Amino acid sequence: MERLILLLVAYFIYLRVALVFSRPSAKTRTLGDDDWTHHNFDQMTAYLQDLHRQYPKITRLYSIGKSVQGRKLWVVEISDNPGKHEPGEPEFKYVANMHGNEVVGRELLLHLAKAFCENYGRDANLTKMVDTTRIHLMPSMNPDGYELAAEGENRKDWIIGRSNANNVDLNRNFPDQFFKSVTGPPQIETIAVMKWISEYPFVLSANLHGGSLVANYPFDDSPTGQSEYSKSPDDDVFKELAKSYSEVHPTMHLKNPPWPCPEVPPDHFNDGVTNGAAWYSVSGGMQDYNYMHSNCFEITIEQGCKKFPEASQLPKDWEENKRALIAFIDQVHKGVKGFVKDGQGNPIPGAHIRVDNRKKDIITAKDGDYWRLLLPGGYKVTAMAVGYEPLSKDVTVTEGDAKELNFVLKKSARGNSSLDSEQVDSNDEPNPVEDSKPEPGSPTNVGSMEPSGAPVGGMTMGDGMSDGGDYGMVMTGGGMGAPLQLNDQFGVSNAVESPSENAGGGISMGNNFDTGGPIGDAELDRFAMMSPYEAQSKDNTKGLFRVSTDEHEPHALYANDGEGNGNDNQAETNIIKKSELGRPRKK
Repeated sequence: MERLILLLVAYFIYLRVALVFSRPSAKTRTLGDDDWTHHNFDQMTAYLQDLHRQYPKITRLYSIGKSVQGRKLWVVEISDNPGKHEPGEPEFKYVANMHGNEVVGRELLLHLAKAFCENYGRDANLTKMVDTTRIHLMPSMNPDGYELAAEGENRKDWIIGRSNANNVDLNRNFPDQFFKSVTGPPQIETIAVMKWISEYPFVLSANLHGGSLVANYPFDDSPTGQSEYSKSPDDDVFKELAKSYSEVHPTMHLKNPPWPCPEVPPDHFNDGVTNGAAWYSVSGGMQDYNYMHSNCFEITIEQGCKKFPEASQLPKDWEENKRALIAFIDQVHKGVKGFVKDGQGNPIPGAHIRVDNRKKDIITAKDGDYWRLLLPGGYKVTAMAVGYEPLSKDVTVTEGDAKELNFVLKKSARGNSSLDSEQVDSNDEPNPVEDSKPEPGSPTNVGSMEPSGAPVGGMTMGDGMSDGGDYGMVMTGGGMGAPLQLNDQFGVSNAVESPSENAGGGISMGNNFDTGGPIGDAELDRFAMMSPYEAQSKDNTKGLFRVSTDEHEPHALYANDGEGNGNDNQAETNIIKKSELGRPRKK
C-alpha cells in the first residue's frame, strides 16, 4: 500500500511538472481570447520563435528573404516531418499582410499556427491535417508597410502602409500575362516569393487581404484591362475553391452581409465569391502569377471591410474565419494525385500531367509525385515526359480525398519526347482575348500552357514565350527548385541558390519590366482604396493628378510602350477618371 501511495505521488508530481513546462513562456504574446493584440515585427518574430521552441517536432521557422528595410519574411512550417517534402504529401501556403495596412490575416495566421500546435494529438481533424499536409504560413509579406501603418493614427488610414518601403504595391508587381509592368521590376519581396514558389511543390494557396468580404479567384486581370469576367482553364475548380471558404464563413456568403464600415459603400457578391477581373481588373497580381507559373492554385480572400481594426475586434475575426481557414486547407486533398515512374520504378521529375483538353499542365516534383485539383466527375488524364511514350488513363473523381492515379511510362522507341511539337494539336493555339470570355458549358481555352518546345522537364508559359516575353518568366531545366536567375537590369546578375525541394530547373525573368508611365500604381491606389466620400472631400491629390472625365484603358495609358524612360508627355498622362475614384478597394 505504501508503495502504491509513493507511485501515485510521483505520478502527480510528473503531471505537475509536465503542465508547467507545456505552458507558453512569459515572452510569448499569446493569442487567447483574453489577450488578443497587434504584433509589430519584433513581437511577431519573438512569438514565432517561441512557438517553434515549444513545438520543435511539428514546426520549422524559416525566412524566404528580407524586405526593403531588412526585415525577414518569416514562414512557419507545420508538419509531422518539418523541413522536408514527403513524397505523395501535398504542400499548402497562406500569405498575409501583402498590403501592410491590411492586418487581420497577419494576426489570424499567428493564431492558426498556435491552434495547430496546441491541438496536435488532441483534435483528430487537426492532427490528421498536420500528418497529411505540409503547411506553410507567412504572416507578413510586407513587414515594412505594417510598421508604417501601425504608427500613431496611420492605422485609421486606408492607404498608408499599403505599399512596401519603395512605395510599390506588391500585388501589382508580379509578371503579368497580358500587360507590361506598371510598377517597374519586381521588388525584393516579390522576388523572394517568386523564388519560394519555384522551390516548393505548392498545390493550393490563399492570399489574405482586407477591405471587403469576398473570396476572389483568377483571373485577376482581363486582356482589355477592363472589368469583365476573365476565365482561367480551371474556372470551375476555382469557383468551388472560393466557395469552400465563403460558405463556411458565417456571413461572407450572404447576399447582404453585415458591413461595419459606414464610411465605405458595401460590396455585394453572389455566394460571397467573384472572378477577380469581373470585380475590377488588376495586372501584376500574385494569384494569377501562381497559377500561370507554377502548379499552385491561389485565390485572394478579403476578410472584412476594416483593414486595421482595434485589437478588441480580432477575437470576432478569428471566430468568423477559423473554420473557413481550416476548411480551405482541406481542399488540397481533392482531385487526383499519384506518381509518374519509369519501368524500373525510378521517379520521373518534370513530367507533364494533362487533364482532357484543359490548357493547364501540372508538372511532377523531384520524387515524381503530383497533385491535380479537380471537381468530382470523369476525366481522361495523360502523363507525358521527354523520352517516354505518353500514357492516358480514365479516372472518376469523387467528393472525398483525391483519387490515386499512378503512371509507369515506357521509353519511347524512337527516342523522341512525348512532348514533341508534332503531338500538339494545331487547333490549340491560344487566343487570350477570345478564350478568356465566359462561355458556360464550353471548354475553357485560355493562355497556352502547351509544353511544346520546352527544355527537358521544364515548363514554358505560352508559345513564343521561351525568353520570358510578357509573362516575364520561363521555368527551365527540371521544373521547380533551382536558382533564380535575374537580369542585370534588376541590379542582380548572379543566381540565388535555393534548396533542392524539387528537381533541377530555374527561373529567368524576361526583359519586359518597363518602369511604366509617370504615375506609379501605388499612387493610383491612393484613389483606388478610398471611399467616394474620402476621395472627394479631402485634398489627397498632392499635385499628382488632374481629374478628367475622359475614358481610357488604364493599362494602355500607364504601361510603357518600350520607348524612352516613360517620362515623356507627363502632362498628358497625369490623368485619372472621376469614375474610378470610388472603385472597389481590394487586392
